[in-house]
Amino acid sequence: AGRHRRAHRLGRAGAAWRARLEAVIARAPDVASAITAVCDELAAELVATDFREGCPLATVALEAAGTSEAVRATVAASYDAWLTSIAARVAALGVAPALAGRVATFTLAAVEGALMLAKVQRSTAPLADVAAVLRGLVATIAGPAAGV
Repeated sequence: AGRHRRAHRLGRAGAAWRARLEAVIARAPDVASAITAVCDELAAELVATDFREGCPLATVALEAAGTSEAVRATVAASYDAWLTSIAARVAALGVAPALAGRVATFTLAAVEGALMLAKVQRSTAPLADVAAVLRGLVATIAGPAAGV
């Protein structure tokens, strides 16, 4: 029962983070601005919490997903929802769905990795670096539609 409660809380936390970041994305005029805004939002959260907080899923994914099927499934469902959202935004730029899916995976993996590095380095520089590379990637695959 405890693992199921933990999975439920984790699912709510993942959904809250997704809603928060989707609101940031919705305010951005183009994809390049959205990438910058998301990485800036994540960096601000790290600074505000003295680099203690970040993605609520990453730590649990690394520590508990291998020991609890309920937790693993919850983390997977949250990540899948994020991937679907990212892929839809990339596909809206005219990118083929298969490529949009791969770009979504790369984007999520890069941002999650940047969050981990930022926490360890106590620096927001990894997020800024990832944002710059992602803007370049999107510009390459989507051209002027990306706003880069």
